[in-house]
Order: sequence, then structure tokens, then C-alpha cells
Amino acid sequence: MSVARWTRNPVTRLLLLVAVLIVSVGFVRVLYVEPRSRQSAALEAKRATLERDLQDLTRGVSEMASWSHEHPGADATEARHRRALPSREMVPGFLAALDAIAERHGIATESIVPAETLESVTVPDENGVPVRLQRAELRFHVAGSYRGLAEYVKDVEAMDQQVLIRSMDVRLDPGRYPDLAADVVFWVHGTP
Repeated sequence: MSVARWTRNPVTRLLLLVAVLIVSVGFVRVLYVEPRSRQSAALEAKRATLERDLQDLTRGVSEMASWSHEHPGADATEARHRRALPSREMVPGFLAALDAIAERHGIATESIVPAETLESVTVPDENGVPVRLQRAELRFHVAGSYRGLAEYVKDVEAMDQQVLIRSMDVRLDPGRYPDLAADVVFWVHGTP
């Protein structure tokens, strides 16, 4: 069979066109579709990262706005949110601030087990530099509503004084229903 005769055969021409089409589709896929799909996946990952960053920034802006609302006239860039009082003032200062918080949220303090001794600890400051502090452990037995206890904890964690809620054991006391009872351990830090 000669080449001229072979190219005139309609079946051969059809097979040749199908082969050219398959090769063309393969080239288009390799040269255009695959790079675009990789680029699309990379852009989608970048969009997800930017979306998370935007949510974080939005949350930060709303926290700054609420802080500015709570502290009118104060400069947020100069404020130190957590400071350690001198060790002689750390427990009385904490109790005075805690009394106002408990009253605001309807929390009844039933008993306080005071710190027996002050413990010396070394903790990193905001720059990572080790700082020596005195730590007092105070154990409280309190009672209040679920929402009141949640707001109480939130306000203690937002205090300007360096305080850590070490543990909190909340339980239902049928005699106080709907109020709950809680044993709370605070670590109050102060400078020596």
C-alpha cells in the first residue's frame, strides 16, 4: 500500500485525526491545565491563610476596642496588663480587686485558706528574661450562678495584677440549686 493511497483512506484519516486530537489534548493538559490547577491550589491555600490572618486581626481590633472602652483615656500601647505588686501589697491588692469582681457577678466567698508561706519562683517576663517573684497560693470556696462564675473567672484573668487561676473545681450543690459551688486556687505573684 502506497503512502498516497494510505492517506486517502477515510478510516486512516479518522485515526490520524483522533491521534492528533489526543496528542493536542495531552499537550494542552500538560502545558496549560496542570500549571493552572497548581497555581489555583496555591492561591486557594494563600487565600485560606489570609482569611485566618484577617480573622485574627479582626479579633485583635475588637479586643483593643473593648479594652479602650473599658479604659478611657489610657494608651493601649503603653499599658502593662499584668504587673506584679510588691510582695507586701500583692495579697491585699488582690483581695480588694477580687471583692469588687465577686460583688459585680453575684459570687459569694464562703471561705479563704490563706497562703502559709510565700514561695520564691523564677518566671520569664514578656521578653523572656528570668525574673524572681514571690508567689502566694490562696484557696477560695465560692458559690454563684454558672454565668456569674464564668464572668468572675474572665474578670480575674483580665486583672492588671499578675494572678493565675491554678485550678477550679465546680460542682452542683443540691442545697444551693441553681447556684454552683466552686473551689478555686489562685497563685498571686509579687516582687520581693
